[in-house]
Amino acid sequence: MTVSERSIHVMGTEAHLVVDGGDERMLDRAVERLHGLERRWSRCLADSGLSRLNLSGRPTTVGP
Repeated sequence: MTVSERSIHVMGTEAHLVVDGGDERMLDRAVERLHGLERRWSRCLADSGLSRLNLSGRPTTVGP
């Protein structure tokens, strides 16, 4: 079986992803998913949904 690995910087830390028995496309989808979650939840990105909410001090519309 093939093992694919990749390290990325996401949400202020390093993540090491391992796909056992899949292919590079699975690894690409996992990276895309983590970056998408970072855009919503990260306190490390000034324009993330969470950062906008924290800075507003009032009810703020964020993504679903």
